[in-house]
Amino acid sequence: MSGITPISGNRSIPVIGPLPPGVKPPSTPQQEALYDACKQFEGVFVKQLVSGWMKSARGDDAPEGAQGIYQDMADDTMTSSLVDGGTFGLAGTMYGQLSSLLQAAAPPAATPPPAGGAIAAGDAASTPDGGTEA
Repeated sequence: MSGITPISGNRSIPVIGPLPPGVKPPSTPQQEALYDACKQFEGVFVKQLVSGWMKSARGDDAPEGAQGIYQDMADDTMTSSLVDGGTFGLAGTMYGQLSSLLQAAAPPAATPPPAGGAIAAGDAASTPDGGTEA
């Protein structure tokens, strides 16, 4: 049996959790940044939930010293597991909504002018005196 070795190198593809039906995974750097921001928001939200759950389960006594640090680490681990596993799905839902809003707000792509300009396309150009050139 071989030993476990650390993973080296950078991950080029971010971990994408479950997305709602019809939502395409991020494919551009801007979409990946949006998904990452949604995932970070979900992490903050879930951390608040987990902290509240664990505080009520442990009682109102605030732990001190090493016990408090250990409990915070346990809360962080539970939060990471819930967010990375896609248990809540908040990041995917937010990403789907925000990406569709960004696409709707994006200016339409400008169409290039016809090759050779307006004259080559058969249109007459007007002159400063109001006449037309052929």
